[in-house]
Amino acid sequence: MKKKYLNVILSYACRSLKEKAREIHSLPCSPDDSWIYRSLVYQKIDLNTMEEKITMKLYKNLAEFYCDVLSVVHNVIVMYGGESSLASLARQILEDCAYDMKEIRQCHRCYKISNEKQHKFWFCEPCDPPHELVWAKQKKFAFWPAKVIQKHDNYYDVRFFGGLHQRAVVSEACVKPIATSLYQLRIKKTSTFKKALKELYYHQRLLHLKKRKSKCSSPSVSKLDIRTKLSTENVMELKPTIEEELLVPQKLPSPVVHQLPQCSSSSSRNNKERQVTKGHCDCSVKYNEILKEFQRRIEEEYKVKEKRALKALADKMTKDFEEEKKNIIATALDQFHQEVEHSRFQLEHQLLYQHQQELQNLLDFHQQELLDVKRKQWCTICQIEAKYQCCWNTYYCSVECQYKHWEEHKWTCQKNASTDHKTDC
Repeated sequence: MKKKYLNVILSYACRSLKEKAREIHSLPCSPDDSWIYRSLVYQKIDLNTMEEKITMKLYKNLAEFYCDVLSVVHNVIVMYGGESSLASLARQILEDCAYDMKEIRQCHRCYKISNEKQHKFWFCEPCDPPHELVWAKQKKFAFWPAKVIQKHDNYYDVRFFGGLHQRAVVSEACVKPIATSLYQLRIKKTSTFKKALKELYYHQRLLHLKKRKSKCSSPSVSKLDIRTKLSTENVMELKPTIEEELLVPQKLPSPVVHQLPQCSSSSSRNNKERQVTKGHCDCSVKYNEILKEFQRRIEEEYKVKEKRALKALADKMTKDFEEEKKNIIATALDQFHQEVEHSRFQLEHQLLYQHQQELQNLLDFHQQELLDVKRKQWCTICQIEAKYQCCWNTYYCSVECQYKHWEEHKWTCQKNASTDHKTDC
């Protein structure tokens, strides 16, 4: 690894450490502790100093960077004590630094790409040498396309395509070759899986283009060798299916051709004898028209398939919309009927209660009126409330009624009888 490239890689590691430990960017943390720091610490170094060394490209290897991190941890412990919160933070960045150094040693290209992320397909960029591609499976998950970062005994350290590009360590039993068909894996083609598959195909095409470019740029490769290596078997392996054509970006021309032009026997013999001597190959010029024609055919097929897919998607969305609309209407009607029944039940109970209250009030009023009527005395002649009493059970409302009734009443009037008896006596 060249010195300039190494310092670029270490700049990402230093930036990561500074983001996790903002309190120890510069030592000492407080200006009042400067004299203590000068008297206790032998080598004055902190994260800002390390960043300056990276800018000046002073690091020659990873060990120097790791030693400087160890010195920062040592200075923090000496200055603030081994049990302080800053010491715990310093130990944490030491662990993070060790992890970053391990990642850089495993694949510095992956570490650089993952920190730069210059475009959305950053994970698809191939490394040198390229990582092995496999189908990996975690517990309770389906098989997923992944890169093999490292293999140790019977375990694979893999990083998955799509989504968050998560890492996992899986056993050898949960790993299958990338050539295994999707039918054998029995994978449900969800949107996240299609995104991962799209990245996988894009990565494979970039690998193929890179290999072809390296072969074409080699001065020892003849034109006949290039034709021979683009065999029909390789074409069939790299031929994309209908799903792959819809997933892979169409701006990238396919590096694979279905048919190669047939050459005469004399020209093939001349090509076999003739070798590239100027350090480059002109095969791209010869096959330029073939690739353009192939790209045009692919674009036409893609447009037709895109129209079919869009139409099928529109029909499916319309059907789903109608079903969802019916379900929503049915649910709303059921809810409306339930609310009506509930309101009717409450109204019936309320009206019944009011009716019973009115009946009870009427009965009480009738009883009270009846009692009041019974307490009053009534005229014997006209049945009007009486004002005068003749004897114990005879009442009149006026003197005229008493005169009218006297002819009949005088024979039974007890008051008159007692008066006659007193007269006789």
